[in-house]
Amino acid sequence: MSLILPPIEIVVITENRWEMLSKCLRSLSHACGLQPIRLLIGFNGSTLEYREKAQNLLKDLKFSKGIVTLSFGKKLPGDARNELLRIAEAEWIFFCDDDVVVADEIFQNFYNLLPQFPNVTAFGGPNLSPPQSGEIERAQGYALGSTIISGPMSKRYKFSGQFQSTNCLSLTLCNLFWRRTLGHFFSPYFVCGEELNLIKKTQAPYLHSKDLWVYHYRRQNWESFAKQCFKYGIGRAQATPIISVLTGLGVFVFVNSILHFQIIGISCLVLYMAFFLADVLKTVLVNRERISLAPKIVRMALTIQLGYVFGILYGAFQNLRIKKWLSDANAINAVRRA
Repeated sequence: MSLILPPIEIVVITENRWEMLSKCLRSLSHACGLQPIRLLIGFNGSTLEYREKAQNLLKDLKFSKGIVTLSFGKKLPGDARNELLRIAEAEWIFFCDDDVVVADEIFQNFYNLLPQFPNVTAFGGPNLSPPQSGEIERAQGYALGSTIISGPMSKRYKFSGQFQSTNCLSLTLCNLFWRRTLGHFFSPYFVCGEELNLIKKTQAPYLHSKDLWVYHYRRQNWESFAKQCFKYGIGRAQATPIISVLTGLGVFVFVNSILHFQIIGISCLVLYMAFFLADVLKTVLVNRERISLAPKIVRMALTIQLGYVFGILYGAFQNLRIKKWLSDANAINAVRRA
């Protein structure tokens, strides 16, 4: 007896990145084949010229359940995806960034995993640096994939194995299969990392599998990568407010240990740097890279950590502003109702 495959709807939000979008859409169409999949694409503040180019490309691509396009004014990422979620009908949604190239077998691999893990509500996998990436881009990928640098989120960026978890940090929106739950939407206020909030509202367990990998284009220069890390930090603070308290406490302890317990503080810092540099050297050797790439990895690693810290602290400030705005709005509505 043949297994009836559940339909999937692909949600892609794009603005004005034509070269990346064209590669992404072509890879999605090729990977879908004859499987029951529909493409939902949202143009988030895109120009008319960009939309017309995309529409012309879509005429040549095939998705067995069709293609739906939607255009709207510029919104934050989560709010933009909500526009497509409101018209989605399938039980399973595949969130995909417009700067990824998916593996040929990604949807077939998902369908193979589904009967093995019927209780899993979100599936994801690693996003890897494309093979043709330049040194700056590869350095970002290596730094992001370092456990010493990125902690539990490092699993997102390396070809790791397969595991179930109640922690959503190993999943990312650039390649996320999510069991759609009625009434669950993204927070409209998130600057970045909006998937953390959505997945937390979705009952665990979740699954990370190397069979669901994609190639994800990295930033092409240091400045744009620094901005990205800062935004990640803001999003993390918005998704997990307690992280702001812990980060602030960590900064306070670090500064005080350097100022008042110099031997202990400096010793801990030197020890950490030793582990950090050893990890960078190991990365270079294992991946057969030139030693000249090591300083670039160090720079990207420091950018990740500092960007996160400053982003998290700024995100805490943003949370307070949002709460005040909501409080004021509720007060105004209460007065109007009275």
